[in-house]
Amino acid sequence: MTDEISLEQFLKINPRNAVTIKEDALREMKIILRKKYKTYEDMSKALGCSRRFVCMVLDKVRVPNAKLALEMCRETKLDIKWTIDKITPRCKYSYSYIKPSAFPIKLDENMAALIGHAFSDGHVKRVFSYSNTERKLVNKVIMLVQKLPINNLTMNSWVHNAKIIRFSSLVKDILAYAGAPIGNKIITETEIPRWIKKGNKKKKTSFIQAIFDDEGHVGKKDRAVSMCFSKNISLRRNLEEVLCDIRVLLEGFGIKRSTIREGQYYEGKNGKTMNLKLTFYGYQNLKTFQRSIGFTHPKKQKRLDKWVKNIQVIKLNAEERLFNFFEVLENHPLITAKELAKRVKMDHKAVLGFLNKMRIKGYVGNINKYSKQWILNSQAVNL
Repeated sequence: MTDEISLEQFLKINPRNAVTIKEDALREMKIILRKKYKTYEDMSKALGCSRRFVCMVLDKVRVPNAKLALEMCRETKLDIKWTIDKITPRCKYSYSYIKPSAFPIKLDENMAALIGHAFSDGHVKRVFSYSNTERKLVNKVIMLVQKLPINNLTMNSWVHNAKIIRFSSLVKDILAYAGAPIGNKIITETEIPRWIKKGNKKKKTSFIQAIFDDEGHVGKKDRAVSMCFSKNISLRRNLEEVLCDIRVLLEGFGIKRSTIREGQYYEGKNGKTMNLKLTFYGYQNLKTFQRSIGFTHPKKQKRLDKWVKNIQVIKLNAEERLFNFFEVLENHPLITAKELAKRVKMDHKAVLGFLNKMRIKGYVGNINKYSKQWILNSQAVNL
């Protein structure tokens, strides 16, 4: 697959799309076809449609579909870009449309992001729709779709547990050619498009970020980033291949030692289903993900930033951390563990654990057993 969609390729994606032909081109077509085929009967056989419909198209009563428009251009040897005025979804002329001048359509980082969302919370079937509870992600997808060369873009939305937005079927046609999964992803095989896997860093970044925005999870306790995909158990091998491809993409950014583990099995409308979970830990991995990819999802990004800061402090050796605690406790006597945690930029529980170790060594203590405030002991002051 090339990194762009030509006009002819787009017309072949959905042969049922309606094509408006320019008046001059239609007049020229009529002259050429009547000269080449003496009767409308022979003309209709060559074009593969009824005699009546050919007459209606040439007399401007009806517009041809994409398949017939391609045949007419092939038979008359007229340039397709000069012939066509616009492409619309089926016969809804007042709705969205694409001009031939928009082609070729580039498969760039914006398209890669849309493919990523199609792999997760998006759905491509009759149209492309997207659902998410985070308004910022919904707005991002709307913005990405608006960057496509579609005029008079139509969309509608409603709320059912989450915000759902549905776009013109022309968006679906573009995404289908670009490699978006079609239909129910749980019961059909999926594959990350080659143009993304072999693409530049911007395309890979946009794709990975979109998937982790929708399906990613930043752990509250385990300081890990993970994502989970589900499929029918008959497609286990395909699910493993998709997650392995995502792991390879992450390794390209320097994220190492990510693991793929088996999750839950359950019965539902899609039959017996299983999920696999991809996870990575460690300061360097989290820092690399934060710097190179990141989240659009505000809550996930905030939690990731928090873990990177906390782990960075934990990476200090014991002597450096002890010095930091001494310094804060000396300047702020009778400080609580929660206040101390803010000053040394560590998690509250981690600070409590370290204070208890310091108490065992006789460095710190409380005023009394009921107090939550901590002070330095004389032993620590003399160090």
